[in-house]
Amino acid sequence: MSKYRILLFSVFSLLILYCVDVPIVQAASGPYDVPSDVRNKWDNIKGGKQYTNSTGKRLLYDVYSHKGIDGGYRVVNRNFGEGTRAYINFEGWSVLHGHAKHTYANNETYIVAQKVGGNETKIYSTQKRKSLSATEDLEYNNQGSGVYNECPDSARNKLADECNMRYNNVDFQAFIPIEELFPDITSQAKWRLYIVKKVNNRIIYDEMRVPFNFEELSYEGGEISLSSGLNANSLIMNNEGVLRRSYRSQTAESVRNELGDNRHFQVGRPYSMLKSEEGSTTVFYGVRSIHSNDRGETKYASSAYWMFGGDQATIEFVPDEQPPEHRSHGITQHRYKDGNDYWIQPNDDVDIRLRGYDKDSFLNRSVLRLDSGDADARVRYYYNEGRFDYWWTDNTIDINSAKRTYQSSTQRTREATWNVTAREHGHNYNVMYWHTDNANNSIGYSSTGMNLRVDGIEPQHQSHSIAGASYEKGNDYWMNSEDEVTVTFRQRDTDSGNKYQYLRLLDNNDGIDVRMRHNYSGDKNYMANVSGDAFIDDSITITSANRKEDSSYGTVEWKVLPHSHGKSFNVMYYYQDNVDNKTTSSDSYNYGDTNLNIRIDDNAPVVSFRDKDDKVNFLEREWHHSEVDVRLKFKDDDSGYDKSRYAWTKSTTKPKDSDWSDWTSSSNYVVNQSNFGEWNLHVQAIDNVGNTITTYEGLYKINQAPNVDFEYPDPLYEGDPLELVNISTDPEGHDMNAIWKITDPDGVVEEFNSWDVTIHDLSDPYNPQSKPGTYTVHLEVTDEYGAKDSIEKEINVIPLVIEGTVEHTERWREIHELLDNPENVFFSGERFILSSSVTNYPISNVDVTFRGTDVNNDPVEITEVLTESSSTDGIISYKGEIYEEFMADPNNKLKSETDVHFTFKAEWTNGVIKEDIVTIRIVDDVYDFYKLHKTN
Repeated sequence: MSKYRILLFSVFSLLILYCVDVPIVQAASGPYDVPSDVRNKWDNIKGGKQYTNSTGKRLLYDVYSHKGIDGGYRVVNRNFGEGTRAYINFEGWSVLHGHAKHTYANNETYIVAQKVGGNETKIYSTQKRKSLSATEDLEYNNQGSGVYNECPDSARNKLADECNMRYNNVDFQAFIPIEELFPDITSQAKWRLYIVKKVNNRIIYDEMRVPFNFEELSYEGGEISLSSGLNANSLIMNNEGVLRRSYRSQTAESVRNELGDNRHFQVGRPYSMLKSEEGSTTVFYGVRSIHSNDRGETKYASSAYWMFGGDQATIEFVPDEQPPEHRSHGITQHRYKDGNDYWIQPNDDVDIRLRGYDKDSFLNRSVLRLDSGDADARVRYYYNEGRFDYWWTDNTIDINSAKRTYQSSTQRTREATWNVTAREHGHNYNVMYWHTDNANNSIGYSSTGMNLRVDGIEPQHQSHSIAGASYEKGNDYWMNSEDEVTVTFRQRDTDSGNKYQYLRLLDNNDGIDVRMRHNYSGDKNYMANVSGDAFIDDSITITSANRKEDSSYGTVEWKVLPHSHGKSFNVMYYYQDNVDNKTTSSDSYNYGDTNLNIRIDDNAPVVSFRDKDDKVNFLEREWHHSEVDVRLKFKDDDSGYDKSRYAWTKSTTKPKDSDWSDWTSSSNYVVNQSNFGEWNLHVQAIDNVGNTITTYEGLYKINQAPNVDFEYPDPLYEGDPLELVNISTDPEGHDMNAIWKITDPDGVVEEFNSWDVTIHDLSDPYNPQSKPGTYTVHLEVTDEYGAKDSIEKEINVIPLVIEGTVEHTERWREIHELLDNPENVFFSGERFILSSSVTNYPISNVDVTFRGTDVNNDPVEITEVLTESSSTDGIISYKGEIYEEFMADPNNKLKSETDVHFTFKAEWTNGVIKEDIVTIRIVDDVYDFYKLHKTN
C-alpha cells in the first residue's frame, strides 16, 4: 500500500472515531496479531447457541465444509512476515447474535488452541477476506429488500422480534501455524480448539465444534486431522417453531401447505446431518427427518437453530512412523493357481515379485522369504546397488536370480523379482516379504498370502464300482444291450487337486477303445471326447458324466450304454492333477485297470429235452402206460443260466401262470408225467440278465396205471368169513379186471377172477370158515389199456383158544406141599377149584365136564357151567368148582390111584368150538388122610 493511501485511510479512521462513539476493533494483519485484551480475557465469558439474544452471549458460527476450500480445510504455505510457513487453513463465519451491529471495523474472530495433556495455549487471529454478511440469513420476518424493523446502531442485546441487526463482514479465514502446534514431526500431539468472538469490546468464547467428518491431511509424511469425533454429524434442535424446509428458500406458506400443523422440528431432539447447503453465509443443514409426514425425506434449517452434538473439535498430528508399505506381489510361470496357492512340479522355475512403497526415504531393499516349516530360504535384493544375496539357505529350494522389475517416476514404488526353483514334493512355502527403507524403517516378515506349493505325486485311485448291472459274477458285470449302467471312479489328490478323470472301455478281442474325459474345473456334468472322435464306437456309448464329489476327493459317475451282444469291455481309469501329474501304469496309455468288465448278453439260455438217462433227445412218445420222464438240461455261455420252470399241458398255447411249476435253479433235472393223456412239455428258462426262452416239445402220450388196493375185516378171528373187498381205482376211470392169488396158512394156493372174494377153507370148499394163521393175498388189476398195478398183503387170522386149570383150595394146597405131593395129585373128597382162559370173542358158552371112576368101578361124570370173572389183553377168565359129598364117603369115593379128566369147552358165536382136557391123579381120600394122622 502507498504512503498516500495509508495517510488517507488513517484520516478516514480518525473521522469515524470522532463522529461515532463506537470502539474500533483493529483488523489483524496475520494470525499472530492478537490484541492483549483477547489474550488476557478470551475465556472470561462463555457463550453459545443456548443463550438468548438478550444475553449478549449467543455466539453463532459455522466452519464451511466445502465453501471456498474443498474438503473444509487444507495445508497452505503463507508468509505473514515471519517467512513462508505451513498453515492449517479453514473458513467460516461468526456473530454475537443480537448483541450489536457488526461492521468490518468492530468484529473479529479468533481461534484458540489448548494442548491436550499439556498447559500450552495458542491464540490466533483470523482474516476477513470475503465481506460476507449474515444480515439477511438471520433477519426475523424477512420481507425482502432492506432490513425489516432494523435496530438503531446503538441497540444492544436485542431479541429478534424487537428489532433486526445488521451482521456485515462476519466471515473469517483461519491460518493456524503447523510448526507452532507440532514442532516435532516425530511426535504425536493434539490440540483442543475454541472460537472467540470480539464485537466492540465484548469478548465471548465457546468450544469449537464442526459437524463434519473431514479427511486427514498429509504433512511431512504424517497426518493432520480436524475432527469433532464420532458423533460430529449429530445436530440437536435448539429453538421452538423452526420450520422443516425441503430446501433453503422454501417459504413458510409453502411449508404450511405441505406439512400442515406438524411442520416444526422437535426441540431437544437429535437429528442426523446428511447434507449442508453453503450458498449463503449461514449454513443450512439437511437432516434425516424422523417425522411421519416427511416419509424419511431430508429437511433443512439454518445453523442458527442447531446445536452441534459432536465433541469439541481437535487438531491432531500423527507422525510418519510407519515402515514402508507392501503394495503388491505375484507369481508367474506356475502351473496352477487355486486362490492364493500357486502350484508347481518339482524343479519348475517360477518368478516371484514383491512391490513396496515408501514415500519418504524410498526403499533400500526387499527380502523374499520362503518358509514351509521344514524349510526356510531368504534372499535380499538391494535396489540402490542392483544386487542380491542369500540371508538364509535351504537345499529344498534354489533362488537363482533377483532383479528390479519396476520403479515409479518418483522412486517411491519399487519392485524386485526373484527366479525360484523348488526341488521336493510336498513343501508348502509361505511367500513372505520384508521391506526396509533408506531410513532403516522396516516392515516384515509378513505373509503375502501367497503359497508356493510343490506337487510331484499323481492323483491316487481310491475306489471304483459299477452299478445298475443285471448280474454280477466276480469281476464281470452283465447286462443287456441298451441297459444303462453307472461306472464310478473316486480319486484323491491332497496337493494341487484333481484336474481330469478319464473313463476308458477297452475290448481287446475286437480292438474297440472308447474314452471320455471329465474336467473338474468345468460344469459338474462336463464331458468331452478324447482326441476328437478317435475313441468312440457304435458298440457302446458313454452318455454322461456327473461329478458327485469335489474336494481333495473327486468322484465322477459315468453313465454307459452298451449296444452289441457278446462284447466285453475292460473298465479303466486315468487321472491328472492340476500340475499335470498323471496316472502311471503298465498300460501303454498309462490307464489304470479296475479288472472289472462290462459284458453284454442278449441271448437266452439253450434248452435240451433228453431221456432220463441222458442218452438221446426225447421230444415225443407214442402211447405207453409208463409215466414220462424227461431230463431238462440248460446252457448259457454268456451271463449264465439262472432258473427255469416247466408246465405239462394238453395245449401248445403258452401256459397260464398258475400252470407253471415253481422256479428252480437246477440246470439238469428230470420232470415226469404219469397222468393219462397227450401232453406237451412247456419250458421257460431265464439267464442271469433276464433273457428268457419259452418253448415246448410233445406229444407225450400216457395211459396211467390203476391204483390197486383192497380191504378186509380187521381183526379177523378163526372161523370168521374172510371177505376181500376190491377198492382199486383208475385215474382216468377206465374199466378194470382183477386177479386174486391167495395162499392159506397151510400153503394151499388158489386164484380168483372175481372183483371181490370171500375166502373159505381152501382145503374144504364147503367150509367157509377161515383158518387161524397167516393168509398171503396178491391182487393185480389191469385197465382197458393194459396198464397194471398190484398189491400184496398178509392177513393174520387170530386163533380161538381155551385153556383150563384145576387147583386145590388154599388149605389142601398147604397139606399137599407138606406131603411134598405134585400139583396134579388130589384126595377124593377135596373141592376142585376150576378156571379157564378163553379168547375174547363173542362166546355162547363155557363149561367143564368131570369124568372118573369110583371105588365101585362105576363111571362118574359131572358137567359144570363156568362163569365169567374178568377179562384182560384179549382173554376172558371163567371160574367154577366141582365138589360132591360122596367123594368123601369111603364107600362111594373116587377110586385111588386112578386118573380123572376135566374137559373144558368153549363155544363162540361164529360156531367154533374148542376144548382143553386137564388130567389129575387121585391118590387117596380125605377120610384115610385124617385117620392116618389121627392114629399117629
